[in-house]
Amino acid sequence: MISSLQTSSSKSRIGWSVFLLLLSSVANKVDASCSDGGFTGQLPSDPNYVLVWSDEFDSNELCDDNWFFQTQVPTSDGWYNQEEQLYTDQNNALVENGVLKIVAKREEYSMANPYNTGQDTITKQFTSARLNAKFAFIYGKVEVRAKIPTDGGISPAIWFLGQSILEPGGYFYNTASEPHGHVPWPYCGQINLMESLGYDGGENITASVHTPSQYGDSVPRASIDIATASTEFHVYTLLWEETQLYFFVDGALFYTYQPEELTADTWPFDQPQYMLLSLAVGGSLGGPVPEEFMQATMEIDYIRLYQRENVPTTGAVVTPKLSESLVASVFSEAYSNNAAVESWNATGSSTAWKAVQTRNNVRFQLYTDMTMAVIDLESALDITIMTHLHVSLWTPNEVTDLEIGFVLEDGTDIGAVVISNPFSLVRNEWKSYELALADLPGFSSSLSVAELVISSSNPITLYLDNLYFYRQIWEPETAAPTPIHDPNTVISLFSDAYGDTAPVDTWLTSWSNAQWEEIQLDSNNSAVMKYTNFAFAGIQAPPIDVSNMTGLHMDMWSPDIGAVFKVKLVDFGVNGVFQDTTTPTSNDDSEFEIAVDTIRGEWMTLDLPLTLFPGLTSRQQLTQIILSGQHVEQFTLFLDNVYFYEEEPKPTEAAPEPTHSASNVVSLFSDAYSSSVMVDTWKANWSGSTVVLDEEFQVVPGDYVKKYTSLTWTGVETMTQPVNATSLNRLHFDLWTGGCRVFRIKLTDLGLNGVFDGYNVTGSDDSEHEMVFDLLTNEEWMSIDLPLSDFTNLLSPMAHLAQFIFSADWMCTAYLDNLYLYDATQPSVAAPLPTSLDDDHVLSLFSSTTQYPYIVTVDSWAAPDSSSAVLESVIINSGSTVLKYVDLGSATIEVMINATEISSFHASIWTNDCTSFRITLLAVYFSSSWAGGVLVTTSDSERVATFDLSTSLQDWNSLDINLPSSSFASTANAVQIVIDNGGGDGICTAFVDNVYFYKKDSQQRLRDRTLLQQTVHQPSNEPSNERYSQSAAAQHSTRSLRGGGSTPPSM
Repeated sequence: MISSLQTSSSKSRIGWSVFLLLLSSVANKVDASCSDGGFTGQLPSDPNYVLVWSDEFDSNELCDDNWFFQTQVPTSDGWYNQEEQLYTDQNNALVENGVLKIVAKREEYSMANPYNTGQDTITKQFTSARLNAKFAFIYGKVEVRAKIPTDGGISPAIWFLGQSILEPGGYFYNTASEPHGHVPWPYCGQINLMESLGYDGGENITASVHTPSQYGDSVPRASIDIATASTEFHVYTLLWEETQLYFFVDGALFYTYQPEELTADTWPFDQPQYMLLSLAVGGSLGGPVPEEFMQATMEIDYIRLYQRENVPTTGAVVTPKLSESLVASVFSEAYSNNAAVESWNATGSSTAWKAVQTRNNVRFQLYTDMTMAVIDLESALDITIMTHLHVSLWTPNEVTDLEIGFVLEDGTDIGAVVISNPFSLVRNEWKSYELALADLPGFSSSLSVAELVISSSNPITLYLDNLYFYRQIWEPETAAPTPIHDPNTVISLFSDAYGDTAPVDTWLTSWSNAQWEEIQLDSNNSAVMKYTNFAFAGIQAPPIDVSNMTGLHMDMWSPDIGAVFKVKLVDFGVNGVFQDTTTPTSNDDSEFEIAVDTIRGEWMTLDLPLTLFPGLTSRQQLTQIILSGQHVEQFTLFLDNVYFYEEEPKPTEAAPEPTHSASNVVSLFSDAYSSSVMVDTWKANWSGSTVVLDEEFQVVPGDYVKKYTSLTWTGVETMTQPVNATSLNRLHFDLWTGGCRVFRIKLTDLGLNGVFDGYNVTGSDDSEHEMVFDLLTNEEWMSIDLPLSDFTNLLSPMAHLAQFIFSADWMCTAYLDNLYLYDATQPSVAAPLPTSLDDDHVLSLFSSTTQYPYIVTVDSWAAPDSSSAVLESVIINSGSTVLKYVDLGSATIEVMINATEISSFHASIWTNDCTSFRITLLAVYFSSSWAGGVLVTTSDSERVATFDLSTSLQDWNSLDINLPSSSFASTANAVQIVIDNGGGDGICTAFVDNVYFYKKDSQQRLRDRTLLQQTVHQPSNEPSNERYSQSAAAQHSTRSLRGGGSTPPSM
């Protein structure tokens, strides 16, 4: 029997630390070599799902090809979650009578401690097994028929981890033939298909997911009670699709995970996962182990993995890309210049059509039962200079007579060019086709395409991607870009711009596989190297000392290069002599090769930092540059501007995007804000004589910064219109340096008269103060945020800031961005208008707007016996009145309402320093009056939500909480709203506006219901300035609540 659907938060079976996200490889279908039991069924409800792997456990032992015993403990204390067992590879997992049994036992067991902690062994009083599947997969349907123990003190689980997880001891970390483990949890993702938590009653079965955005104690989760979980087998099913996860028990859906936005933080499930089976003892998941516990067994009857066939899961890949200048695209994710399509299924079509979007937002077109599809363009596409048509097709059918036709538009006449070009399509995989337009019947030198027509003599299913025309050219039409490096820092092997400052013995060694010549490219006699039938080529020169160089530059162009191009550097070591592998161990030659992406039909400029060649242990005798493509192809390659260069470090990415509200900012320079200050100069005439300023330096295209080279000191002046900082309190700028060890910022103010009178001059109120930063982090952006109060020698009110002086300890390079001042103490505008709800569906407690006037009287905005905060009612710059909680630890708002029909709660929060904010809604009941009532709470009347505000400080945050349908449903409820700083130990300041309950999609007016009134006093909704304190013992306690679910899709 299955009942009592609930949702809540869940602890993980992995650690809870957060690390850096890396990438993993992708696995495809897998096959097992044993114990499939001969099962060959497929899901009847979806004929595209077929069985690709199963373990029926029909042999007398566990299949070694399928399963790995994970025994290595992750910490010197044992397993995560304070579990009390050790996992073994002994007799804790066995197969009997067609069933896998994982057995947890009370028995003392010791194993070697793999960590250098001074303790040789780890000993526990319980043993169990943790099995890793030796396969990983992406997308599909997994069925597990299992019977689980529901005793207190144990926690059985059927779950999945990302194949890329960084977990020493796991199968895919250090046992698989291709180790994958390099992504820390939770970035690898975790899916719990079934876990039973002994501390919460073993019959309560849960499903949950752990992602970078939600993990540990606060994860999306659902629970379902299964009274027969330990006495009968049940089928637990995971349906993993490109954008959602579905969880079933015995064919009934009880939980769906489908984030509103698919990002790396919410959806790490676009990479392979592998299955784990485990039975944990004790700890935070199992709970206390009963003294009488001796043994528990989880039984698995079968595990089956189905995956779809006959449908593509990704779009076709275009590698390498062509230069967009050579392409006229109808539809392709690879190009941005797609023509506008009026209809993919225009008049004359005989097909059903839809656009398909897969994971990562990859799109393609789908035609079903197609004999003809007419693609109508909004305006004719000029393909006069194009030479080829490219199309990528995927079909599950046998097709031999597909035709593509054009309908042309030449201004007045419309004609048709029919392409009768049958080609055999490869079933069940993407295949790209290149059709030369000159070879097709009806080809003309002047074509404008209005429609494309695809036809087949028999109805077929056809997926279409990368439909575009392109122009094939075999030589570059322009010279390579002119190099920009300082000639004084270049060692040139070949370049018209620099001459050849380093001799080259040969551009084609005897062991190369290519032909080579030097040619003149254009009327300007631009010399380039041309390689034909190119597979690989060695360039050899007398030893070159590039130890002081920082990069290698090359410009290359190819009409038919493959997707990958490789560059290898070879150094002959201190002696400058080549030593092959037969040379004794004194060989000091070194080499290293890297691969770069390519594009056809345009000059590719390669600036390769020499740090990309870590295996090149010496750079004093560099002798060879070896270029190569993919081994299966030969192509034509043009080469120009081959040289080494020395370049100072520079930022490669933009400074962090500012997050302060624009209404609170006075900006001198920032792409994020409109400049509100007129800067007279970014380098005053009294700046250091060595300083060079580049005011238009772009870190990335479109992102401008100020670059100071050979910086000693420089002055940024606003003398004409000094900055009025009387209402501002912080200074911000972003700094990137290439060697500055000390950096300084000085502010000067012209005093009340706004005129420069001089510093330390009798009668002058001018003032200045300098801040110094030691031990700067070099070669990365530093966001420097300074309270103006730290500039202690500046005289108030700082109404005429006229100079911002930057200086360094020696001549170094500094990049400056996002220089502005701002107000970080309170909002400058009222919160945005509340969500447009019918005001009849709102119970408003407080709002600075008139949209939702107060209709509920609040008893207390900070209950004296349960609050720690200073409460104020303040008027902000816009003239609006909002609530302000100063020194907020927690505050309890008490109100009596009839909440029968409400479904949600809303509050607008602005804060400068509350990086986390928690709201607890608690429905309570009173036996008599408000003054003398006895508080009685129930476990299902609480709703807790914690919000991360760290990325939205100094801005209004609209916080909404959906209320469980079973809660707040009495005709006589009092509600406590507890707000706090996220449960932290510190205090912060929060501004509050637009506090109301509401009913979504209600057909009944909430105001028609009788509002309960307090019987003792009726305080105003506008609070007075009061301070309430609360002892630690009286702090409000919270717990997470289970609830929720979703409409089930059909199995």
